[in-house]
Amino acid sequence: MGTQQWEIAPQLERVAGLRRAVASYAAGQGVGGDVLCDLAIAVSTVVANVVRSSRHVASSAPVLVSVDVTDDGVLARVRGPRARTARLDNPGVALGLVMAASLAGDIRVSSGSTGTEISMRFRRAAAPRDPMPAAASVPHGRSFSAERESV
Repeated sequence: MGTQQWEIAPQLERVAGLRRAVASYAAGQGVGGDVLCDLAIAVSTVVANVVRSSRHVASSAPVLVSVDVTDDGVLARVRGPRARTARLDNPGVALGLVMAASLAGDIRVSSGSTGTEISMRFRRAAAPRDPMPAAASVPHGRSFSAERESV
């Protein structure tokens, strides 16, 4: 399969175009159905969070997105400046990460001196999920972790 990368300016008006590019690439690699929809929504939500966080630290650094499609799944990574992206005490950010976690099989947030990265893994054969997961919780069978590198 393959990997594709994108770089966008940290502007909310760029998020929709990126979402369409990610979905088009993944569809071209044979990803479809719920996995394709989940990927597009989760990437869009996380990128929007990173863009909003970039404003809080007055960063014009680009937001980097990569999607790696394999036979068994899709790995999406979103990288941005070290910001409030990984802070789970921010209600807007926390809601976005909870939403992404409800769509991805696994989500990991790591933050270090060079920035913050959110990695999301989607299984090609999506596991069945509750259509109405409990608010602000990670659905059963999904994992979420946040790590911060000591400075």
